[in-house]
Amino acid sequence: MSMSVICPLSGADYVPLQNTEDSIWKVTAYDLLIPGYGAFYYGKPYWGAAYATGKLAGAAMIFMAVRNYNYWQSVQTAASRVPGAVLGAGETSPAVFLANPANSDQYLSPREIQNKVDEAFLLILYASLFEVAVYGFSAWHTWDLGTTQALKNGPLYRFGSEDTEVRIDLGWQQSY
Repeated sequence: MSMSVICPLSGADYVPLQNTEDSIWKVTAYDLLIPGYGAFYYGKPYWGAAYATGKLAGAAMIFMAVRNYNYWQSVQTAASRVPGAVLGAGETSPAVFLANPANSDQYLSPREIQNKVDEAFLLILYASLFEVAVYGFSAWHTWDLGTTQALKNGPLYRFGSEDTEVRIDLGWQQSY
């Protein structure tokens, strides 16, 4: 639907607002759901591939970190059932060493098992922070690309001939 406006200024015409693209909100929402969507949508395939790789790698890191945490937590639970093993105790705990299920030649104290559980939890935290950072930067970049595109394609007034066109930023391009 086009709208014509009669402008009292000679040589000026109004270029009507035309919603020819998806809104920035919609593209950013899709970018949060589909890895790299926003960059691909705005014609930046290398950025899209980088974001998609980062998001999928972050998801794999979180998956592996949770599996590692569950493994060491189950080792800790099994170790807590050993008579005389006091988990979380410092140097005052009795000299009880348990075979490491991952390496049968290695023996771990209850404190070392607790440290492994803590390390696994920190790995989950770092993987989650990495994933949040990648998602946040991807959403910000998508929003920035959409804003730049909207400013190029947004409604404007034209004054003069085609050779001397002047664009006036009205500041309401995002309203569609």
